[in-house]
Parts: sequence; C-alpha cells; structure tokens
Amino acid sequence: MKILLINVVYNKGSTGVIVNNLYDYYSALGHEVSVAYGRGQLIKEKDIYKVGNEFEANVHHFFSKITGNMYGGMLFSTNKLIKIIQKIEPDIVHIHCINGYFTNIYRLIKFIKINKLKVVLTNHSDFMFTANCGYSLWCDNWKNKECRGCPRVKEFNGPFSLNRTHSFYIKMKKAFEGMIGIHVTGVSPWLTDRVKQSPIFSSFPISTVLNGVSLELTNIRNEENPYTSVNPLNKKIVLYVTANFDEVEKGGSYIFEIAKLCPEEIFVVIGSTEKKIIENIIFVGRVKSSDLAKYYYYADASLLLSKRETFSMVVAESLICGTPVVGFLSGGPEAIAIKEYSSFVENGDVSSLVASLNKVLMTQNDKHYIMKMADEKYSVKASAEEYLNIYQRISNEK
Repeated sequence: MKILLINVVYNKGSTGVIVNNLYDYYSALGHEVSVAYGRGQLIKEKDIYKVGNEFEANVHHFFSKITGNMYGGMLFSTNKLIKIIQKIEPDIVHIHCINGYFTNIYRLIKFIKINKLKVVLTNHSDFMFTANCGYSLWCDNWKNKECRGCPRVKEFNGPFSLNRTHSFYIKMKKAFEGMIGIHVTGVSPWLTDRVKQSPIFSSFPISTVLNGVSLELTNIRNEENPYTSVNPLNKKIVLYVTANFDEVEKGGSYIFEIAKLCPEEIFVVIGSTEKKIIENIIFVGRVKSSDLAKYYYYADASLLLSKRETFSMVVAESLICGTPVVGFLSGGPEAIAIKEYSSFVENGDVSSLVASLNKVLMTQNDKHYIMKMADEKYSVKASAEEYLNIYQRISNEK
C-alpha cells in the first residue's frame, strides 16, 4: 500500500514524532510510505519531502494577522505539495496537523476531493472544524453559528485581526462538501465527540484512534535517578512537563501556588524555561527526549494544569512510565487516562488538586503494573494498527 503522511513538522513536536513513528512502523511492514511536511529544517531522507517555503510562510503569517486568513494563500508551497501527491499517487493520504502556514487547506482538500483520493483526517486540535482557532475552549459558535461574530479572534490571531471567521468557516465547509472516501478521526473520545457535533464533518465516518507513545523504556529500571543530586532527603517528587510554561492555556503559573501549599515536596519543571530554583521548585529547562522517560519514571506524580487538551501526551507518557497523574479537567486527558491512576478536578480549583495530589503521594503503586496497562493502551503498535485497519477498509470501498 502507498501511504502519504502529511503534517506541519516531522520528527519534532508531538505530532511530528507521531508521524515519524507511523512512517517507521508501516515501512517495517513493507508498505511504501512517504511524508510531506511543512516547517523546520530540510530533512534529506528518502521519501521525506519538505514542501513548505519558510519565506512564504513568514510573509503569509504576517499578513494573516490582519486578514485573518490563516489557512489560505501559500501558493508555492501548496503547488509543491500537490505535485508530490501527483508523483506518489498514494492509495491513502493521511492528514494530521496542516496548520502552521505551509499549505492552503481549502485548495488541498478540494484537490483531494476532485481526484477522489482516499483520505484519513486526524484531528489533533479544533482548527479543522472551526476553520479558525486551534483551541475553541468553551466557545461553541462552530456548532450552530458557523463561527459568526467570533468573540476570541483577537485573542488567537492578534489584536489587529479582522473578524472574518464566518467566511473562513464557510470556505472550509464548502471544501469538504461532497467528499467521498474520507474517514475522520479524533485522538481522544472527547475530541471525537466534538468532531461528530461539527456540521463540517458530521456526515462522514468518524472514530477515535489514540496517539501512540514512543518513549524508550527498555532499560528504564537501570537508568540513574535524575533527582538524586537535588533530593538528598528523599522527598516526594512532583513533575510538571510543559511545551510552553508561559502560555496561559497551559496553566504553568499555577505551579507556584501548588508548591507553596506543598512545602514538603519538590516540584520539578521540564520545558521552555531557564534553569533556576525558586524555593521548592526546580526548573531544569529542556531535556533530551531520550532522558525524559527517567524523569517520569522516578517521579512520584505528574501534574497537568492546562485549560484544554485534546489528548495530552504528558498524561500518556507519565502513565506509560508508571507514574500517576493529577490535573485539572481539560477535555481529552480525563477521557484517555487510566482512571485508577489519575485524578482530575475542576480547572483552577487548586485546593482540590492539592488534596488529590496528597492522596496520590501517600498511595503505594506498582509502577510496572501501571506501565503494562499503559503500554497496551498507548503503544505505537496499537495506534498504527488501528489506522492501518481504517486504511484497508476505505481503500477497498468503491
């Protein structure tokens, strides 16, 4: 089977790693797999194509801050992507995140529709069914108002953005109208439910396929405890991993309030922050992906503080390393977590979160039992095989 995977990045970021895992898995099975990606460094590997032009992307991004046209334009990059599709002639086109200013989504979808290509569309966030914001949070204008009069456009697209959300919603809806040979997925049951409520996708087959986690766990029990030097008194370690500590939606600021209420614990923050220590909070900055598993494994609990997450790799990664999770209710995470080893409270309710955290820290858990359960649920193989079943099903449809 010829499979083309399309994503904004490749082998970096959560979706880029997911696409890389699928590429490796299907290639090992003997399928002809190609990847088209939009942004980042040029990767000179067989069947890996960078289609995005960084200059064009930056120019379009600049003007989109005024026009609101985040998913249009991109003439040259879109031409390149279409030519690659024509060259490969794939049996399946699997679209992941195609935001990030590297393709004209409306034109790409229309091309796929006109040429009657078989396509799997995986929703990792909201933008394909809002045609605008990536996280609609508690706004539901996309359900029944076609994003008229968006109250958040200046929040997600900048203070100078025109409010044209309804027109872009209509463009997205028209692009998909009449499409055949498409299967739409969400990465969590919660997100899939939202996709089913979308007028853009409600008439298509829709299902859930969880993301696969690819942390290296083979020798994790023999890895050196990364907290030894900062925890001589053997206190409980609470880990907080975030891609962007300063992003309001990720809730990083709550860590200071939580740590103050838990003076006997050590809080370790991994992510886009400088290395520093503030009382019982240790900011270690970014760590190598190869080292991340041991940080999870040797922690006593992990935190999730986001307002909204459609899946949460933090939850899956922590559980696959045997560490329970405590967090705020944010949509996807509580839908994909292993309930016996996770606890979620109302967003912003710090006192309830601390109470749940203390309960988890006082509980003795069998890490390797948690790891076994999580591996069955979040393995790359499980995710890839589910997608493969969908590929085979829709490729056989007339």
